[in-house]
Amino acid sequence: MQSRESFLSSLNNDVMRVLLADILINRNIGESIKGYMNNLYQAETPEVGINLAALLEFYRVVERRDVKYQSTYTNLFLTLGVSFFCLALLFFYLKSIFIGTLLITLIFCGWGIAANRYYMRIYEERYILGELFKKNQYSPYEIVKTFDLRNTRYTNSAEHNLIIYGGGSPFIGVGNNIGGWSFVIDLNRPNENIMASLREPIPFNRNELYEALHTMCKDLKIDGLLDKDYYFVDGKDIREEKPILPHALSFPRQKIPVAILENYSVKSDARVRKFKWIHQHLWNSNIVMSFFFYCDIKGNNLFVEANRFVLLPVDQQYCQIDRLTPWNPRTKLNLIITSILRAPLFAFETMVANSGSVLPENTFDFKIEQRAIEDNPKHNYGSSGSFREMISAKRFDNPFQALDVQMFTKLLERRILNSIMDFLDQHNIDTSDIKERQTTILNSGVMVQGGNITSDSIAVGTGAQAIVSNSPPSKERNKTS
Repeated sequence: MQSRESFLSSLNNDVMRVLLADILINRNIGESIKGYMNNLYQAETPEVGINLAALLEFYRVVERRDVKYQSTYTNLFLTLGVSFFCLALLFFYLKSIFIGTLLITLIFCGWGIAANRYYMRIYEERYILGELFKKNQYSPYEIVKTFDLRNTRYTNSAEHNLIIYGGGSPFIGVGNNIGGWSFVIDLNRPNENIMASLREPIPFNRNELYEALHTMCKDLKIDGLLDKDYYFVDGKDIREEKPILPHALSFPRQKIPVAILENYSVKSDARVRKFKWIHQHLWNSNIVMSFFFYCDIKGNNLFVEANRFVLLPVDQQYCQIDRLTPWNPRTKLNLIITSILRAPLFAFETMVANSGSVLPENTFDFKIEQRAIEDNPKHNYGSSGSFREMISAKRFDNPFQALDVQMFTKLLERRILNSIMDFLDQHNIDTSDIKERQTTILNSGVMVQGGNITSDSIAVGTGAQAIVSNSPPSKERNKTS
């Protein structure tokens, strides 16, 4: 469980604001989150910019409020229903005008109560509590205080250092693939620009290069720029790896001592790869740019690879809080009319929902799933996508968002390439091939027009090879139920 400060910080962005509001106003994503998090035998996906456990906790708070109201009004509606049935029988046998009047009065009373309840619920959620989620009023502290939101269920996935993927790409949950580049450097080729007596290349290991990139990220001092080393492994390859999976029916561990993970490299185990994940949060976390940087030393050659991804804003269907009609006489009249028309259906939905709430929350027979896992040595414990990725839009909301993606892509790529060249220069290794192709790499970056994302290719040269891949946007979605 994280500290209170970290918990509040995880709520303090625009994506969390609109998703919390959507849960309160529509309940749209609450059940999806429950289904997404109830898989006991699947690794967690890095959720960039959102606190999925906090969203689930907030949904449970809203559910408890609903159950409280449903219990009260269900008893009332049942009482009215029984009374109506008894009076209807008496009227059928006695044909009394008085009893008929009581029946009509009872109908209007029940209708009026249901309409009033519907009206008060919508008004409270959209125009009283909903005000807490408006852009200029949103405060995580006020949200936690008002809804008594606790962080007891919050597990900090930011502390993980192992990503267990289940799909075709190891880079899960980070949005659209917008290309990348790679090159190979001869480590035996000395730098010709230094004195002959100092030209002998200085050996190094890949972790030193990762550390140089970490220093570069710190020196940039850009708000929202984060970097961390992660190890990646296929979910089908961890069955016999006890440090990761103690037994077949355990939850995969994703916070592993670095010494254990580095041991896979020592043993030249190709299943586990180390990447540096550099990601930049833009537009209050509505957009996240990611670079996955990989390097490896094979004999006298250094291989360097970078993959770029962009996570687009949340789809507009989840942003209703920003499109609510202001409260005025016309809005009030529309809500009154809607409440009157919706009253019978609302009363029925209330009774059905209350009867469903007495059922156990988890009725799935896990024994069937457990047996299938035990019988399959290649069971996939990995994840193929994130919830944040699943609810993302297909286009930018604003043309300036596309421009900022281009700007930060070129900025980070330039700094990454410069850091690599500076590092190699310090180790007396020739970098002329990288310098010759740096312009090509930088000028071939992301081309964004009209909100669409494309990536141009780069010709392959001799010596150091610079390649920009054109992978199609990855829109693989996790099932949420």
